[in-house]
Amino acid sequence: MLKTSTDVPHVDPTHPAVAAILAFDLDAHSGHDTIAAALAPHVAAAPAIREWSEDDEWTAAENAVSAARLFVEGAANTTEDEDETWRLNQNQVARLRNLRWMQKAHREIIVRDRLGDFPGYKIQVHDWMPFGMRVEVYEPEASIDTDLPIIAINPDRYAETTRREVELSIDAWKAGHERGLREGAERIRKGMKALLEIEPA
Repeated sequence: MLKTSTDVPHVDPTHPAVAAILAFDLDAHSGHDTIAAALAPHVAAAPAIREWSEDDEWTAAENAVSAARLFVEGAANTTEDEDETWRLNQNQVARLRNLRWMQKAHREIIVRDRLGDFPGYKIQVHDWMPFGMRVEVYEPEASIDTDLPIIAINPDRYAETTRREVELSIDAWKAGHERGLREGAERIRKGMKALLEIEPA
């Protein structure tokens, strides 16, 4: 049974069992039963999760613990019905994918928090495993879902992007953007002047 409660705080991602679930290497194990057996001790030691609500949604860590618990519990289900077995296996795959997704989201949150805020800009981080983290910078009015970033710092698998790198990239973009605006305005001004100086035939 999935343990939930409204009387407990959000789980601490540094809790040993939670951290183990978030760092669990799914690719190092083969087969659902093997994965479930390896996850089981961490699931048993993980703290209770508060009940999910739209006003107080789960964190990536809580979603990961929930997915791991459901996966371990589901692995214990057995049936002689072939169709039911197939359905249970599909549920297992979905929960495993959800765990992997929450692990990814947690890694992105860690990097985003480490970089900090950049007043006047939106920052988005994407985990492009195994290559690293891609950092994207958007203008404040931009939509992260539909607009292209003004800056994209592609991942370096050997070094994490630093706050200083993001600051320098923003400064370089801002200088180029302002220069482009000035030069564009000057071209328009010259064009208008040339038109006004044309003598009528």
